[in-house]
Amino acid sequence: MRILELIPNLASGGAERFVTDLSNELVLDGNDVSIFTFRSAHNLNFYKDELLPQVCLKEYPGSWTLISKLIQFFVILSYVRKFKPEVIHCHTLAFPYALFVSFFYRNIKYYYTVHNLAENDTSLGVGAKIRCLFLKKRIIPITISKQCAHSFTKFYGYSSFCTIENGCRSLQPSSLFDSVKNEIESYKKTNNTKVFINIARISKQKNHKMLVDAFNLFSSKDKDSILLIIGHKFDAWNDIKKVIETSEDIFYLGEKHNVADYLLCSDFFCLSSLWEGLPISLLEAGILGVCPICTPVGGVKDVICDKRFGILSRDISLSSYLEAIKLAVNTPMDKHELMESYTERYSMKNCAKKYLSLFLNDEINSSSM
Repeated sequence: MRILELIPNLASGGAERFVTDLSNELVLDGNDVSIFTFRSAHNLNFYKDELLPQVCLKEYPGSWTLISKLIQFFVILSYVRKFKPEVIHCHTLAFPYALFVSFFYRNIKYYYTVHNLAENDTSLGVGAKIRCLFLKKRIIPITISKQCAHSFTKFYGYSSFCTIENGCRSLQPSSLFDSVKNEIESYKKTNNTKVFINIARISKQKNHKMLVDAFNLFSSKDKDSILLIIGHKFDAWNDIKKVIETSEDIFYLGEKHNVADYLLCSDFFCLSSLWEGLPISLLEAGILGVCPICTPVGGVKDVICDKRFGILSRDISLSSYLEAIKLAVNTPMDKHELMESYTERYSMKNCAKKYLSLFLNDEINSSSM
């Protein structure tokens, strides 16, 4: 099957990580997959080198100006004419571009994965009204968690076509693992230092200020603890920059391709988001047996329940998250059970099978569930 994945860029983010991993899995299953990015500036192609050679990546270095956006519509239309996809699968801000193409090529199947709660998904205002008008009629909406499906129904007034939970690629230590292990050992105070790790874009959504404040309160009592932060500096960096620079227990490590190496050297995974769809970083942590400590938002609540498979704070307050950290430290978690549960439920192989079943039949076969 010829599948076109349409996304603005391959910057470091959950949707971009998902498209990279899904495309790799689909080509391994014998499909012809192309990814078209239309705002692929130099610093927005983080996952480019992780694509398998069989995946065709087409990049157009567009910008956010009105003229560039208009050109992007016709560049994408031209590529569709050349590639002749049977399916166009769009993500985030690519929705209006797929919609534009749909008026010219009605024999193509169109799908849109909603990567967040509907009220937080890309643009609102006119963009939301356009999506509301044309979702289902021209482009089939797919949600990624039960919470996202509920949000979609509440926001748009009708249900998404189906829910396919995100999947995670197979994770293995890289050739840099020994170096990473030595690096983290240099941060630790003793052999028993508890290592907390956060992997997320440093944005308002991810709520890092609350995380570092809660960790500082925790580490003021439990002094044998450190926090590692991995992610792209975004609109909340200034909120935590000074705290990190003056802390002896918090280390900002930048963006990393080899996140598995860092997770394998950590004890707890922290996610303090204000909202989420179904974060890939949470699945990565669980698959590697690292206990998650998360705020109860979006699809996170579908993954973690009743202190199984991680710890949820009561709400998104500082005091509640601090209590969740303390609870995680004092609650034994079966590492192997954690790994087995996440791997069985959230493998990218199973996720890709569900998408392919949908693309082929407009339904998810029970055999691919």
